[in-house]
Amino acid sequence: MGNGIFICYRPEEEAFAKSIRDRLKAGRLNIFMDVKNSIELADVLPRCDTFLVLIGKDWANACDEHQKRLLDDSHDWVRIEIEEALKRNDVKLIPLLIEEAPAPKIEELPDAIKGLAYRQFVKISFPSIDYDIQRLIPLIKWIEPPATTQRTTHRWIILIIVVVLIFLLLMTSNHQY
Repeated sequence: MGNGIFICYRPEEEAFAKSIRDRLKAGRLNIFMDVKNSIELADVLPRCDTFLVLIGKDWANACDEHQKRLLDDSHDWVRIEIEEALKRNDVKLIPLLIEEAPAPKIEELPDAIKGLAYRQFVKISFPSIDYDIQRLIPLIKWIEPPATTQRTTHRWIILIIVVVLIFLLLMTSNHQY
């Protein structure tokens, strides 16, 4: 299992997807989105332990140019990505409701992705996106600390050890005379 985050979205939610990606990347997270084919998806998904599904207002009823509902098409990329994520037990799948979008009802979902309806939905909107992202982070399985924080922590530990050793050396040298 990897330590990345996959963002699944329709073109209508692209601005949100990019905004979420940019904010999570600032936290030094590995973000994946916009896979182009099943081979790339098969390569990327194992590197992710969190899968975010962005759901806009018309997500469940979005249609193609022939007015066929996209979720009913087994070749729809959003559906394929969700199906693949639901097959894995080691992925935390978090649906994000964009701008007060309603959670899809179980009867609106094809059988292959009905499991989405049983996940914890998180609301997110542009006016409060920074706050919403901060609420989202604890739901994500892991957060890698920024490298500077790790280095600073290691430096403090080394400094404390050096100070203690110097103190002990001084104490033992004073007692030898």
